[in-house]
Amino acid sequence: MNELLKPILSREPIRFENGAAIFSESESSTIKERKAPTDYGSWSRIRKSHYLFYKNQLAKINKDSIFLDIGAGDRHFRELFDQFPHYIAVDFAAYPDISIVCDLTSSWPIRDWSVDTVIASNVFEHLPDTAAALSESARILKPGGKLLIAVPFLLGVHQAPYDFVRHTHYSWKRLLEQAGFEILEINASGNLYDLHATMRDKTHPRMGMTALKFSNRILKFIEWLFSPFYMRTPKDLDLCLGYEILAIKRPI
Repeated sequence: MNELLKPILSREPIRFENGAAIFSESESSTIKERKAPTDYGSWSRIRKSHYLFYKNQLAKINKDSIFLDIGAGDRHFRELFDQFPHYIAVDFAAYPDISIVCDLTSSWPIRDWSVDTVIASNVFEHLPDTAAALSESARILKPGGKLLIAVPFLLGVHQAPYDFVRHTHYSWKRLLEQAGFEILEINASGNLYDLHATMRDKTHPRMGMTALKFSNRILKFIEWLFSPFYMRTPKDLDLCLGYEILAIKRPI
């Protein structure tokens, strides 16, 4: 067994496979092929925003922390996470470098109060019961432990059909407080310009008409021309691509 896993696992896995502890038997537990590393310059606006959020927050975390990445998937931000020697990646599918493969919609095979930091990067929208997942996060975190969440809000469906929910910032505050967390920060991902540009890029190609495609090019040119002004638009929690949330588990 991976030495990192011994202190935190609450039960024995079904088996070990390529270094991963397998707790769920399904088609999803077969080894997934890793995608090629993504160039930062080609990332979407929301991914860039989430990356900077994690970069800033992780700089404040002790490198010896036990660090759990829930729904880690292909680990787009692995250059940030791999600096932590006690980093553990969890997913429902056996992607490369995943340490624990389990069903994230039921009780996680992690001991109570065993983790210092939980990362949830673009995973809560893929879980049908947000409250249950937050309850599990609170259960495994030590008192005072950190939960770092990045989620979409006004963004189209992705990874269909496994995209289930969007919450307003009011809903996130309520859900986190009910799960036993105190919110220290909740930030908007992108400003109104980022939201408009993202919606334009996603909707115009679907219209399929040559005239609309041409108008899209004109809009892009106008946006580029006035981008110094657009980029100063303040962020708005009511109208944004997503949220970046820092919360801590309240002391018992």
